[in-house]
Amino acid sequence: MTLEEFRRQLAEPAGRHRMGIELSGDQAAAILADDAMLHRWHEYVMTNRPAAPDPFGPRPTPLKTPLSGFAKFLIASPFLLLVAGGIGFLSTQTGHPEEKACTDAIVAEMGPSFANFEVTEYVESPGGAVDVRGRYDGGEFACGLTKTPLTLNQALVFMDGGEIRTIVL
Repeated sequence: MTLEEFRRQLAEPAGRHRMGIELSGDQAAAILADDAMLHRWHEYVMTNRPAAPDPFGPRPTPLKTPLSGFAKFLIASPFLLLVAGGIGFLSTQTGHPEEKACTDAIVAEMGPSFANFEVTEYVESPGGAVDVRGRYDGGEFACGLTKTPLTLNQALVFMDGGEIRTIVL
């Protein structure tokens, strides 16, 4: 705004209001009569006038909305699947104490050559009885146990030649 434009704006009440200057008509007339005072007021208005926002300038950042429950589920589900898979893998590797009791009893009775065991079936009944079945290098085996207290009732060893040995403790 030039000094002449400022002079015209200051002379009118609407112009003073647009510039944000709260002066009466007499005060504005006194400033317009004194050139030094007019220059100071012009400088003051030009330095303190709020600038219009730049239409191409930085935009305000939008408020971030929190993720929905479904989005959180989609983010967390791969991690939960990994954890569940790891727990499942570890539980299949550790086995049950009943399996160990069965294989230990067979090794103690039949000798150390019956040592390479693979449990193929583990069945637990609601009454606390446990059946363990599996293979070893020379055939198959089956055991019947009670869970509490852990005791082996009977073990059957099916050998390759068709012979069946019963181990009763």
